[in-house]
Amino acid sequence: MTKIHHINCGALRGFPNDPAPRSIVHCLLLEQGDRLILIDSGFGLEEMRHSFEMLGKEAVEFWGIEGDEKYTAASEAKRLGLNPESVTDIVLTHADVDHAGGLADFPDATIHVSDEEHHAVGSGNPRYVARQFLHGPKFQTYSQSSTVWNGLEARELNLGTDARILFIPLFGHTVGHCGVAIGDETGWLLHAGDSYYRRVEVDNPAHPIASMAERFAADNLARLEALLMLRQLAAKEDLEFFSAHDYGEYRSTENPLNAAQSAGA
Repeated sequence: MTKIHHINCGALRGFPNDPAPRSIVHCLLLEQGDRLILIDSGFGLEEMRHSFEMLGKEAVEFWGIEGDEKYTAASEAKRLGLNPESVTDIVLTHADVDHAGGLADFPDATIHVSDEEHHAVGSGNPRYVARQFLHGPKFQTYSQSSTVWNGLEARELNLGTDARILFIPLFGHTVGHCGVAIGDETGWLLHAGDSYYRRVEVDNPAHPIASMAERFAADNLARLEALLMLRQLAAKEDLEFFSAHDYGEYRSTENPLNAAQSAGA
C-alpha cells in the first residue's frame, strides 16, 4: 500500500489580510516499497542554508522566508527515518521557486510536470528561477487527455504505485498549474497546489486575502475557474483536498488513504 506523509518544506510569514501568523510549503512524501515519491519539492537545502544569496534579499524579506534546512524535503525524509536517496520521482504542481527548489537535492529523480508548465519554464518566463534547473533534471511531461475524473480532465501518471496518481489541470496560478490527485478504493486526496492560499478563498473568491492570489496569477480568470472546480469537489464525501500554503490545512487534513500525517511543522 502506498503510504503518504504530509511534510513541510518551507516556512514563511502570513499574508496581508491574513489572520494566520505563518505560511508553509505543504508537500507530500509517498512511500512505495523501497521507493519514495515527492509531490512538490519545496525549497532546497542550499537555498535554506544561504537564503539571501540563493533567493535574494528582497524575496526573503517580502515572503518572510525562514532560512532553516529542516524545512526541506531531504531533511523531512530523514526525520521520518527514510533515505532521501530513495526519491525516484518528483511530481510538480507547478515550477515556482518555492515548489521546485528541492529538485537539485534529488538530481537523479524523474520530474513529472504538465506539458504547459514545462513549456513555460523553457520559454525563459522570469517568474521561474532558472538556477533551480541547471542540474539538468529529467522531465516527463503530460499533455491534454480525454480521461475524466469527477467531471474534470485528468492526466494519468504511471509511477508504479498501488494508488492512482493523476494530474488535474487547475490552470491560472501558472499557465500549467495542476492539482495532483492520489486515490484508491478508500478515497481520494488532492494536492491543489497554489489554486488558493487560504481555504476561505474556495467559498469566497472575493475575500481580501485573495488579493495575493490574484496578484501572482498568470491568468486570474482561469484561477477563478479553478476555484469553482474545487468548490464543486468540496461536496464529495470520498475526497479531501488542501493547498500548498494554508497552515491550518496542514495541521488538520485527514487523509482518506490512512496517511501518516507529519507532526513536525
